[in-house]
Amino acid sequence: MLAVAAYQASRNCTIELIVVDDLRVLSGVAQVGQLAPDVLVKLFVPEVKGQLDSGIRALAHAKGELIVTIDPDMHENLADIDRFVEKQISGCSLVYGVRVARGDVSRTRVWISRLYNTIVRRVFLLSVHDINTPMLLLSAEIVPEILGYDGRFGLVKVYFPYVLGARFAEVKIEVSGMSKASSYSYLRLAGFMFRQLLGLSAFLVFRLGLRRHAA
Repeated sequence: MLAVAAYQASRNCTIELIVVDDLRVLSGVAQVGQLAPDVLVKLFVPEVKGQLDSGIRALAHAKGELIVTIDPDMHENLADIDRFVEKQISGCSLVYGVRVARGDVSRTRVWISRLYNTIVRRVFLLSVHDINTPMLLLSAEIVPEILGYDGRFGLVKVYFPYVLGARFAEVKIEVSGMSKASSYSYLRLAGFMFRQLLGLSAFLVFRLGLRRHAA
């Protein structure tokens, strides 16, 4: 909260902070916002759990022209928002962060993530270099499209970068902090990857179908 307040003051801007509590660990907005009274804080408790689905549902409650989603432990990356905004000013409606350095997880997790991203990018013809990016920026103009997407053409996080084309960009970021225990065990991580691969397969079918139609 303090980092958000400091960023708001240094940029002389207005920030609306939506805290997405899909794990139900907070009791109310007063508890969330008491450390940063100058920041407009909203608490959103989605009906379903899951970081991606919860984050998408929270978009409907955002009022700003630019929306940034970021993991709660990435306060040191708030300054990177400026580079994301630069991409938006240049004409991009969706900007992903690409983690080129990480201090928040073990080296084993880092290499697994990099290997996984490399494989899925080549196999499934992706333009995204960090499919599970924890930080992204999007323009409010594309929110209705995202909220209305039914998933039939694959994962939302790869479908929209593809259809946006030149209006999609990436920014390299470094995630610092001490290495901590992940909320995902390796078994749970494998299950998550398997479900993700199903969504990527649907996207690949969509891509190949477009190619056949064009031919």
